[in-house]
Amino acid sequence: MTTETANPEFVLKSTPPRVPKDQLLRGRLSWDGEELRHKTIIEVIAPAGFGKTSLLGQWRREALNLGALVAWLTLDDRDDVARFTGGLAYSMRVASGRPTFERAVAQLIRQGSSDFEGLTAWLAEVANLGAETVLILDEAQSAPDAVQQSLLYLILNAPPNLRVVLASRKALQLPLSSFLARGLYASVGADRLRFTRQETAEILKARFKDRIDAESCMRLHEKAAGWPLGLQLAMVVIERQADLNAAIATMDAATGDLERYFLEGLLRDLEPRIVEFLVRISILDAFRVDLCAFVSGCEDAPEVLARLRDSLPIFADGLTTDWIRFHPMVREFLAGQLRKRPDAERQSLHGRAARWFADHGMREAAADQALAAGEDALAYGLISECIYGAALEGDHVRLMYWLERMPPEELERHPRTLLGAAWVLALSDRHQEATRLIAKMRGNVAAPVEVRFESDLINSAAAYFADRIDEVESILAPWKGHDDSASPPLKAIYANCTAVAQIYCGNPERARHLIRAAYVDVPAGMHAVRGWAEWGIGFSYLWEGHVQLAQEWLTEPCRRADDAIGRRNGVSAMLASALAMAHWEMGETDAAEDVLLGRLDVLEHVSAPEAIVMGYQVAARLARMRGQDRRALDLLDNLYALGEVRKMPRYCVAGLFEQARMHMIQGHAQSCLDACERLEAMAPDLETNTLLGRLLLLRVGLARGYGAIASGAWEEALAILEPLHDETEKLRRGREGVEIKFLAALARRHRGLEWKTRLDEAVAVADIFGMRRALNYMQPLVGEWANEEVAGEELVPERPPVPPRRTAAPPAHATAARTGGLLTAKEEEILQLLRRNLSNKQIASALSISDETVKWHVKNLFVKFNAGSRRHVVDRALMLGILSDPY
Repeated sequence: MTTETANPEFVLKSTPPRVPKDQLLRGRLSWDGEELRHKTIIEVIAPAGFGKTSLLGQWRREALNLGALVAWLTLDDRDDVARFTGGLAYSMRVASGRPTFERAVAQLIRQGSSDFEGLTAWLAEVANLGAETVLILDEAQSAPDAVQQSLLYLILNAPPNLRVVLASRKALQLPLSSFLARGLYASVGADRLRFTRQETAEILKARFKDRIDAESCMRLHEKAAGWPLGLQLAMVVIERQADLNAAIATMDAATGDLERYFLEGLLRDLEPRIVEFLVRISILDAFRVDLCAFVSGCEDAPEVLARLRDSLPIFADGLTTDWIRFHPMVREFLAGQLRKRPDAERQSLHGRAARWFADHGMREAAADQALAAGEDALAYGLISECIYGAALEGDHVRLMYWLERMPPEELERHPRTLLGAAWVLALSDRHQEATRLIAKMRGNVAAPVEVRFESDLINSAAAYFADRIDEVESILAPWKGHDDSASPPLKAIYANCTAVAQIYCGNPERARHLIRAAYVDVPAGMHAVRGWAEWGIGFSYLWEGHVQLAQEWLTEPCRRADDAIGRRNGVSAMLASALAMAHWEMGETDAAEDVLLGRLDVLEHVSAPEAIVMGYQVAARLARMRGQDRRALDLLDNLYALGEVRKMPRYCVAGLFEQARMHMIQGHAQSCLDACERLEAMAPDLETNTLLGRLLLLRVGLARGYGAIASGAWEEALAILEPLHDETEKLRRGREGVEIKFLAALARRHRGLEWKTRLDEAVAVADIFGMRRALNYMQPLVGEWANEEVAGEELVPERPPVPPRRTAAPPAHATAARTGGLLTAKEEEILQLLRRNLSNKQIASALSISDETVKWHVKNLFVKFNAGSRRHVVDRALMLGILSDPY
């Protein structure tokens, strides 16, 4: 080896991969982030296809930007100690520009020195550099045992200025506990390398821009399960499609280009018996070595799985656990191959799996396999044994699947099976079936007390889901005091049910006390019981308008529920709906959209009525804020239709109330009055003496105020709003209270009355509770308030709550003729207002669109006119004749 002529092998092994300019920089895994900043040893351990090398490339670039020297070396199974040491020397020569590394090591190798002398010389040279030095070793799992011993020597004797990064497909057997104990060791595994939903959306938006919507981003993320390679494959498949959203919705890994990739790229070079093994075990959602051997009949399953895990990017996990999963797309492909086999062959495999799961006490998994094997009786018996526990654990969507398939007589065979089924039905849109299912049990005085108590709990939950809140108290009244001797789950359920009634009575603090007293004893695995308790506390804060407290309380339970029982679960969706409302009120619109995304359909079927309303309200407000008025109205129409179908006035009132509010803010007087008129038609049917009726009538009254404000009837508005304040105080409805104060101040100002006290009070309460959005959302209604500020921002210039007069804008046909199709109608309107030197916020107010929409259109105008400033846009438009006579 010489320093003049580089060994070609070392050149290749020391050359880092190219980092594409558009590669996603993963901020949460930043080299200078808190998690990694002071670590001496960092291991990146994950199967193939998880983006380990891409992350190393990011770290290399970030470390170089921070002034470190970075050496790269890719290991392989042909390395011995001399080759490893020589590679290290060359990589550091390239990184530092100093040939002394290679000379010192080369001389020792030529002299036949011991294995560690070359490494010692290398370490000494690194120490002499003084500068922070990073050594990145990729494919470390390929290194032979001797090289791994050399690697351990290098790590244990590393000078203070050296940091070592190891990337491997499997955990290396290196004793690094001393570094862990001193806080100098970090490990990044497959779970951390998986793309988050936000990262997936960022990648897709950067690649496809406006061709892909948020729902499709989430759907593709779920299909790839955060697997970087899977996402890359999916993008290659869909990018040629005209309609990306439709392509994602129908994408199937068992057909088309994805199937061809898996056939040619993964299975073509495998032995036929290995392919057969993979196809057979594709019936399993998760598997262990002994389960695979039993189902497939493959006696050397342990060795086969070990080889496949090290060589193929097809497993989602299994490096640190006995249970392994295929990546969803891989399993979909393999299952497609199995579907081509005869039914008898597939059913035989499912039957074997059912027996294994049953023998190991995994009844629900056994039931799934038994049903697929055509053994219905066995499946029903197995699911009957676990339905009650699963109901309390919270997997209600899954259990609804089973209830649709089980004969009624199976449900009634055992009391616990019946109770479990009744719980699932009660906490869904099928609550009437739950009432019928437990009717006999409730009336049976010979039944055990605990069974009758739980039956009434189920009945009260069904009444709550039917919006008969007053019945909850009457059903549970005979059991007052019995909850003290009940089991912890039933005690917590009793507290949850009674707390809801307390909230509607205007006692949210009492509700929180009841829930917390029982919540502490609920076992951790009962996600449904715990989730309902956590939601009840969050909802009580939202009821009062304490949105900041609601956000702080709900954030962790929502994340925990997503991890434990999945995003598309009734409990998870319910928590997310409340958290989304808190985010919205705090002005955190992106967070609100992210947490609510893809859950509306789940909310409709297995969530509380309040959760459904909040979900639709937030979705509609987000759509309206982004300028998607038609979608916003469609969502509210859907909410109204849901109320009509289910005969639940709450949904109808909420849909019309939100429409009236939206039209008032946009200055659509007639549309606002139309929504109010429809609400008035419903008012006589609303019961004034019920807990829910009081809330709905409050909203009807507030909507009347919206109509008066929209039509400019200020005296009428004041007469409507003033009495409503007392009702909000009785019910402890903080948000409506703030809004009424604000609107009353607006009406008083227009009437020439003292208004500032009301405004100051509204601003102060909104600031204390964190309701930034509550007042900002109303800004288009008002003008300059003598330089007053709301929520830290000046109110927009004065504009009456009627549609803006567009005197400066020419007719549409004139615009089209003059611009030759250069500008859209909306861009022409914005151009006219730019000419008047209005700000983005003022333009948004005048056109009743969101600030974000204005920014997007202004950016387009900059591009179309090749302009560098807003003034430049106007000047160019005048020069081109798009804007005519001087203003």
